[in-house]
Amino acid sequence: MSETTAFLAGSAVAGVAALLMLKSGGLSLSQPEVLQQYAQAPSALITPAPIVGPTLPDNDNKESEALLRNQLDTNKSATDELKLQLEQQKFLTEQIKLQLEQQRETTAQLRSQLDEQPIVTGKHLAYRDWETPGLS
Repeated sequence: MSETTAFLAGSAVAGVAALLMLKSGGLSLSQPEVLQQYAQAPSALITPAPIVGPTLPDNDNKESEALLRNQLDTNKSATDELKLQLEQQKFLTEQIKLQLEQQRETTAQLRSQLDEQPIVTGKHLAYRDWETPGLS
């Protein structure tokens, strides 16, 4: 079923492409315009479009400028606050890393202390599963 659906979808796409080609006059390499376009240097094909700003009356322009300046100031202060928060988070992250390292060291010390102590069960000494004396 999925192969049939894929075939139908591919056929539909090909049909739409064929209709668009016919409607636009098709693509023929014998057309002189096409050959001339490809014969030109790449730099001649690319021409930057002129940048045209919005044309507003003087009064609207001043109001827009004031609004944009206000938004810019707001964005700058928000950026400064975010930078400060980022620095604080970096500092806290380093503190947490140090605490984690200290906890690992403490855990290793406690583990070695536990390894050295035998377990007393009744009249016999037993050792933990992870280490048997004399075998490690």
